[in-house]
Amino acid sequence: MTLPRLFRRMARHRLAIAVVVTVLLLTSVASTAGAYIYERSSAELILPGVRIGEIEVGDITRSEAVAAVSTAAGVLLDQTVTIHVDGEVWVKSLSQLGVSARVRRAVDQAFAVSGSLSWLSRAYHRLTDNPVQRTIDLTYRYRRRPVRSLMNKLAAEVSRPSRDAAVKLADGEVVYQRARKGQSLDVLAGMDAITTALRSRSQSVTLPFEPVLPEVTEKTLGKTVTIDLSTNTLRLLDGFDVVRKYDVGTAMQGYSTPPGTWEVVGKQENPTWYNPAPDT
Repeated sequence: MTLPRLFRRMARHRLAIAVVVTVLLLTSVASTAGAYIYERSSAELILPGVRIGEIEVGDITRSEAVAAVSTAAGVLLDQTVTIHVDGEVWVKSLSQLGVSARVRRAVDQAFAVSGSLSWLSRAYHRLTDNPVQRTIDLTYRYRRRPVRSLMNKLAAEVSRPSRDAAVKLADGEVVYQRARKGQSLDVLAGMDAITTALRSRSQSVTLPFEPVLPEVTEKTLGKTVTIDLSTNTLRLLDGFDVVRKYDVGTAMQGYSTPPGTWEVVGKQENPTWYNPAPDT
């Protein structure tokens, strides 16, 4: 083979190689451009393989993800908690007790997965339907106001004040009023108990009462004097027990001892009696 002919053959080979390389480069550029365009057109979709809790949200739009997660969260929020208070029962759903799902926050985090990857990686996962295997936790908000409102209502319904022991006059009769313990519902402690039950997904919670003790009992009542105007009888009571009894005068007609409840403010031993009406 002559030298000129050899040069011509080499030139043809170089041209063929250049054509192949150019075609490959153009094909690569076209493929890359196509992948980029596809990724841009799919930007409104969450990457495949992203989950929010147990809900698969890959390859769907934001509004579709919000709807799907809201529906799933609603099942949980419709669950109820039974509240026991002094033999009474109240049944409330989690949503009624102020629990709500942070759905949009979770969906935003699902979309943010795309931002953590390059566009080429995103295009790869979309084109090959290769899941990214990311799970976003669905968190919940626990508002205190609905629980406080319920606790205030329960406290008003079931709390009972204490009652002191007393010797009283009612409709002209001496009444022995015995002491009685009361009960109160601690609103703040009850709120904490209900919130703990909500967070732990407990189905029931019992709210304990705090006893309210009377200030005065039969043993601490002290001494009381009663006068029976129908029998002219004076009785000295210690608590509810009669420790002394005397026959007494309750004055002549027109000057009788007035009925009522009185407090002894002064005492004298063997006082001198003065006629309140010396001219009669």
